[in-house]
Amino acid sequence: MTIRLKLESTLARHAPENASCYPVEPGTTVAGLMARLELRDDQVMLAIMNGQSIGHKTVLADGCTLSLLPHICGG
Repeated sequence: MTIRLKLESTLARHAPENASCYPVEPGTTVAGLMARLELRDDQVMLAIMNGQSIGHKTVLADGCTLSLLPHICGG
């Protein structure tokens, strides 16, 4: 199965070249994908699948769009 993967801001450097059609195994969770991309839990503040905030234990759906957002600092 494939997903559309969006890594925002400082996470963009971890994006694979084929992020628009990224292959994943059925049953892959957000946490499993993060491990594959060498992203730590403390690097990702928010995961959004098809416009809905989801947890790291959520199983990815075929054809979904997954956005990962980093912690943001500012003032």
